[in-house]
Amino acid sequence: FYTRTPCDSEGKTQVMYKWIQPKICSEMLDGAVQLPASGEKQTCPPCNPGFFINGTSGCEPCTNGSYSNGTVCAMCPVGTKPLLGFEYRWWNTMPTNMKSSVLHHEFSSSGR
Repeated sequence: FYTRTPCDSEGKTQVMYKWIQPKICSEMLDGAVQLPASGEKQTCPPCNPGFFINGTSGCEPCTNGSYSNGTVCAMCPVGTKPLLGFEYRWWNTMPTNMKSSVLHHEFSSSGR
């Protein structure tokens, strides 16, 4: 699998490849798959709709009464208003209004 580093001040991210753990296959055998080289720099994706690049490689929400396609914010035309909500198309880091957790359940065949 691969992950991406947070965007740097130049608007670049690095792709980092890792084996899924526990690793059960050997890459030393003839014809075995090798991980691609990590560290390749790529251009970061734009911000999600309703957000803009804040100049320090992060994204911030547009102010009330404005909208964005992920680049710059613009004021809504007179007589209109933005449709508020979240639409995540991409991210390199977990958005600040989200969290991740792992649930662990053990099951037994004894029925207890």
